[in-house]
Amino acid sequence: MISSNRAAVFDVDGTLIQANSFREFTRWAILSANIMPWKLLYLWIGSRLGRYSRDYARFRIVSELKGKTSDELIRIGRLIFETRLRKRLRPEAVKLLEEQRLMGRVVIIASAGYDFLIQPIGAAIDVSHIICTELAFSNGVFNGQRVGPEVAGVEKLRRVASLIGTLNISLADTAFFTDCLSDLPLLRAVGHPFLVCKRGSFEPRMPEKSILRR
Repeated sequence: MISSNRAAVFDVDGTLIQANSFREFTRWAILSANIMPWKLLYLWIGSRLGRYSRDYARFRIVSELKGKTSDELIRIGRLIFETRLRKRLRPEAVKLLEEQRLMGRVVIIASAGYDFLIQPIGAAIDVSHIICTELAFSNGVFNGQRVGPEVAGVEKLRRVASLIGTLNISLADTAFFTDCLSDLPLLRAVGHPFLVCKRGSFEPRMPEKSILRR
């Protein structure tokens, strides 16, 4: 059993929502003419051919929003959530999150997704501790950069450890729920790791030791 008054960390894409928030953003961007389809195709082909990483391709795509104000990006994020992501929230995941909260655990969501897409999800399920990839602004305008690296892999572990440290919670007393093996650094570090199915039955399960040793 997980002790009470500890942390419960949830991944977002594939865990809390049965969708990929960035993929839904790109679909919205094409339909709304905010990003030209040929640019997405160029970046997708380049990443598939190994010319650059998935992280770089995602960053290049979101940098097309350069020049938009913070308020504009907040509105875009809320629109994408209400029209595309709210209906993809997984009831079993939200129920588990609420159970963790009722047991007195600090609930955190941690995602590689961009802040303007992840924050509306956190607001909808009443989670204030949100770790995600952040856009950088100059005088309230998106400057085409981001604050630090993408919150994935080792960076997600570092950011979660930093936050729970300020809350006097150890990794040993932290549970982590994710569908993705790219989260292995955090899965290995926490005292209570759980994998969930991206599709079908949510049912959290302890990962096999062979997976944690990869």
